[in-house]
Amino acid sequence: MKLSGQFNARSLRDQRPPVWRWRLLAAIGALLSATGVLLLLATLAGLLGQATPFSSASPSAAVSALLGLAAVSALTGGVRLWRVARRHRRRSGQLSFARHLLKRQP
Repeated sequence: MKLSGQFNARSLRDQRPPVWRWRLLAAIGALLSATGVLLLLATLAGLLGQATPFSSASPSAAVSALLGLAAVSALTGGVRLWRVARRHRRRSGQLSFARHLLKRQP
């Protein structure tokens, strides 16, 4: 197979945004996860009878349930955001061939 002089290997790579955007998104996801863990700990402390800064001396079950739901959703959202950003950051240097072209032929 003859290659012409006009071939440019960089044209095979995806034009993706810079890596720092994905790093910033991963940092936001990590902060959201840490916030979810702290809210979950505050919810558990409230349910066990310890005073928390988020509630009065005797928190109701509804307030604790809403705080727990917010904590779990923040934790799962942060983990998902971090995983998506990590996946995109690692995939940015790969060639953009079709999958069937990357398979080995026996």
